[in-house]
Amino acid sequence: MPTIPKELPKAICWVRRRVLVWGQPGVPGQIGLQEQQVAELADLAQQANAALAEYRTTETLMRAQGARYRHLAHTMRAKANAQVSQIQSFARGADEPQEVYYQAKLRRPAKRGPAPAPGQPQRFKTRLTEVGGLEITFKCPHPRGVEGVLYRIERQDDCVGPMRYLDTVNERRFVDENIPVGVGSVFYQVTAMTSTRKGPVATHSVRLGTVREEAPAQRAA
Repeated sequence: MPTIPKELPKAICWVRRRVLVWGQPGVPGQIGLQEQQVAELADLAQQANAALAEYRTTETLMRAQGARYRHLAHTMRAKANAQVSQIQSFARGADEPQEVYYQAKLRRPAKRGPAPAPGQPQRFKTRLTEVGGLEITFKCPHPRGVEGVLYRIERQDDCVGPMRYLDTVNERRFVDENIPVGVGSVFYQVTAMTSTRKGPVATHSVRLGTVREEAPAQRAA
């Protein structure tokens, strides 16, 4: 038993082909149909096909109109942004900037405060490198608006003496390959910094001899 396709364009094509055969003289009675039934189906198939053609034409036109609309809207927005910036620049040099914003029906920009301090390093991971050093990776989420973060690395050997400066890095990862022979443990201090602020100090201790050599860790972004 033939199955009519579920996709409507294919169903229209299927029916139009069948009614050409079913509508031949004498055929309806031979297949258990009446001529009026076949004629009604043929008329519906013709109307559906015409509607499909009209829909496809409209769909093509709508795609073209959609592309034109998006292009014009993006161009409009960019030009409006440029003019708003021009108004703001004019207002900064005006005697009464609030009047400029009132006339332009724009909200006066709020004064930007200082950026917050960067976050605190956390979730440290340690692995032994092929040459016997330590690779330390960590996470460090920052508040919104914090940019240009560097990380100051310091180390203390065997919990004795002052912290020694090691390096300042711009990624959440550092490698320490200068651990003195005979040291049993190291204590790291990591501080996130920007040009104006420092974040809370984080610490990480490692007992040497308990760290395994692993596959190189993926660098933290």
